[in-house]
Amino acid sequence: TARDSNRVWRSVAMSANGQYQTAVTDGGQIYTADIPTSIVVISPNGGEKFVAGNVYEVSFEPRKIQGDNLMFFVYLKTENINVLTKEIARISNNRTGTKSFQWTVPTDLKSGQYKIAVVCQDPGTGHCGDEAGFISDMSDNWFEIIAPPPCTGNPCVAVVYPNGGETLIKDQ
Repeated sequence: TARDSNRVWRSVAMSANGQYQTAVTDGGQIYTADIPTSIVVISPNGGEKFVAGNVYEVSFEPRKIQGDNLMFFVYLKTENINVLTKEIARISNNRTGTKSFQWTVPTDLKSGQYKIAVVCQDPGTGHCGDEAGFISDMSDNWFEIIAPPPCTGNPCVAVVYPNGGETLIKDQ
């Protein structure tokens, strides 16, 4: 919400027939503008801690991306390396809206800082929908992958979360 001398402006996102737009109102009049074709990584998007061997949700939202043969390639990017280091999933564009999958963090990954990158491309044309080339997004910040805690005893039981330092809120 922003104010100028005579109006209060509110920005809202809306989808009309699958077309994303942003709308700004000044109380009565609505002004709209198209949101560009894009991909938005939802999670992990920075600050999370993933334990190797555990399962976590990875999700992203394609915006205004249409096409029957499109593939979304999901990669890991490692800190201090300027290339996408490991493909972790391929997802077809067979449904609209947010796309997600359950990812088991490989136990052979080194502990460290990572980002998720999602790249859209039609393997036949090299394009992403109506756009020339590909469209991509990456986690806004680094998330951490840590080794599982050492396990002793038989059977082995390890507390993964909470394991110290967390603040827990009752009934949440």
